[in-house]
Amino acid sequence: MEFNEITLNNLSEIVNLTVSKSQEHFVADNCYSIAQVGLNPDSWCRGEYCNGVPVGFFSVQNRPNNVAYIWRYMIDKNHQGKGSGKSYLANQLLKGLNGIHVWVYDFNQQFHSSRAIVFNDLTKMLEVSDSAKRGHYILQPHDNSENTFRRFCEEGFKRGNLVLMMDEAHSFLTKQKQLKEFNNIILSGRPRGISCITISSRPASLPNNVLTNAKHVFSFKLNLESDVKFLEGFLGSDVWVLLPPDKRHKLKDEPQLPEHTFFYRDMDTDNGMIGKV
Repeated sequence: MEFNEITLNNLSEIVNLTVSKSQEHFVADNCYSIAQVGLNPDSWCRGEYCNGVPVGFFSVQNRPNNVAYIWRYMIDKNHQGKGSGKSYLANQLLKGLNGIHVWVYDFNQQFHSSRAIVFNDLTKMLEVSDSAKRGHYILQPHDNSENTFRRFCEEGFKRGNLVLMMDEAHSFLTKQKQLKEFNNIILSGRPRGISCITISSRPASLPNNVLTNAKHVFSFKLNLESDVKFLEGFLGSDVWVLLPPDKRHKLKDEPQLPEHTFFYRDMDTDNGMIGKV
């Protein structure tokens, strides 16, 4: 997957990308979005390509404290449903953070990027990261010990001005020491230029402050009622469509979201949408 600058040479093929009729009211057409970017000096956009073929478009708005706001994101209707849901979206977010200092905690080895350097040892990752100052660094620890994750959070908080991504966060945010270091990032990281992307297949097992302090929430379909009930407290009753109809207590007549479809909510504006990867 590649993200290319939009020029006169590829403008028409990006403008011609469209979503399905049922998705049109969730996202503006690409021509309008590109025009908005042109009028906003703090924003930029890219075309998404797969093997040289245009498949999608996104725009980003740069905000204070090293925060990048995903303004628009779409995948052409003919190329939707090709990914693997949560992991695919996470990898696309990582690729979109080109030129930004990013650390990824990935003990399940779900991240793959030709631009990233993968480490099994945290100390070695810190040495290389400190010397380069920028770039993508993926830690895939063999032991996934309490001390490793605690140090990952501590060192990230100490340095600041970076994005921290944590895959399957519910698996290690269970012990008090780990939770304490993670809370420092969630509650006090923004003034230090730290953004956090927390990924989990079991949202009900996450600490409440993950959702309380979140700015953007993406959720794919779920299988456990406990996870939907947890999200409902933050996102409203619409999240019941994430569960199979026969397991719901609400919205039983609504069809379940198709494969690779996600429910999105901007927690600042309370605007939501349904998208697909």
